[in-house]
Amino acid sequence: MTDDLLKAKNLIQDFITVYLDKDIDNLASFDFCLLEKDKQFGCPGRNFDPDDTNLARALYVIIWSDLLPNLNLNDIGTGCLYRGDTLNTFNTLFGKDCKGICKYTNDATFLKSVENFKKTCFSKKSLYLAEYYP
Repeated sequence: MTDDLLKAKNLIQDFITVYLDKDIDNLASFDFCLLEKDKQFGCPGRNFDPDDTNLARALYVIIWSDLLPNLNLNDIGTGCLYRGDTLNTFNTLFGKDCKGICKYTNDATFLKSVENFKKTCFSKKSLYLAEYYP
């Protein structure tokens, strides 16, 4: 096991203990936006992006290590060889913090649905790793 694979595994195990009540199944519905201020699992020293958190980077290393055996944590991020992203881009659809959609409707039921979608959008279920082409 490479050092980065071990670091990724340890970070994920720590995360499961701290955030998921020691139950990995809770990861499927975890809202990565909750990591915005987290210095260990979030984006310390860089702009917050749920799909580029330290946790997301660790997950990418674990998930893709068989196909990309030389993948390491330093290869992932803005301006790096690979960059994580979400399949459903919330800000493109609704605007940052729902400000875009609020220009067109104030329907409370619809806005609540949008907020619920945001929680799903930034969960593990919608993350993927893309090769970065500068």
